Amino acid sequence: MSNMIELLISNGFTFIGIMEVFLCSLNIYTKYKVNRLNKYANYSIKEKPKSLIRANQEKIKNRYNNHSDEVKNYIEKVSKIATKEELEQIKRNLETLNIYKNIKNIKLLLSLYGYYNTNNHSVSINQYINKKRSLSTLNHELTHASSSGGIDKDTLFVGFFQGTNNISIGSGLNEGYTEYFNQKYITKAQNKNNSYKYHYQVAKILEFIIGEEKIKSLYLNSNLKGLVDDLAQYISKEKIINFIINLDKILIMQHKMKTTAMLTLTEEQKLLNLYNEITIFLYKVYSNKKQDNYFSSSNSFLELLDELNKVSYFEVKPKKIIEEIKQSIKK
Repeated sequence: MSNMIELLISNGFTFIGIMEVFLCSLNIYTKYKVNRLNKYANYSIKEKPKSLIRANQEKIKNRYNNHSDEVKNYIEKVSKIATKEELEQIKRNLETLNIYKNIKNIKLLLSLYGYYNTNNHSVSINQYINKKRSLSTLNHELTHASSSGGIDKDTLFVGFFQGTNNISIGSGLNEGYTEYFNQKYITKAQNKNNSYKYHYQVAKILEFIIGEEKIKSLYLNSNLKGLVDDLAQYISKEKIINFIINLDKILIMQHKMKTTAMLTLTEEQKLLNLYNEITIFLYKVYSNKKQDNYFSSSNSFLELLDELNKVSYFEVKPKKIIEEIKQSIKK
């Protein structure tokens, strides 16, 4: 980040000016994201057509911008865990992917490390971060690109994310599982400072509940609806949708807090409530699946909930929340 600031200063920008532009842009960006969340009431999760694939784009010479070795290494690693059909999709997606190194647009500045552009199927990487972080970021964005299922009418399907230009759902869950996939299968936990620690841990818990092969297949096939249907065996779809939306809200609030450290007291309480709701949801789903009636869970599952607590921003103890659930049931 310091290198990026030095570069901007050398090009005639003052530090104060940079921060003013950055904070103003961040405020606009956050409000934009929140406004999109307000439209969830009019959105229903869609099933991706089985025949849908990302439309082939013209292959551009040197499209990887000196990243060809990294992309080949990525494909080699993912080939060990993907089915034949999934690997064909991944190769097809990466063959038409463009990778850029630039800091010219505000979205990359806000993202700091890099991002995958779903509309033009490209990855942009911030070249001013260290090499190790840059590689982990590239692998994360390649995973986004690999799980891109295409566009049906005006709805885009990418991993556990789907939506239109006006409204989308699943950003939090998608980022969490994308980083979990990246760390587990590609980067092999080389980056301990990933940007989505909370959502990463939620994804890990969902895998524990659903199963490794199933959740991986749902993700690579952009099947958010399939994930909802699977969880609906144990809890209402309304609560599942609310859970996904809450993860999106947390992602937005964490982004704001990490970049500006400015949350109002009301926002802090709202974030605390969201953490509680996520913990309760996960506990209820697992308990219903195990038919424990909320009164007992495996030690492994409780340890996962404790890990979830450690990556939240507040001292919220899952075991304390679970005890409150038990007491409410007794009454």
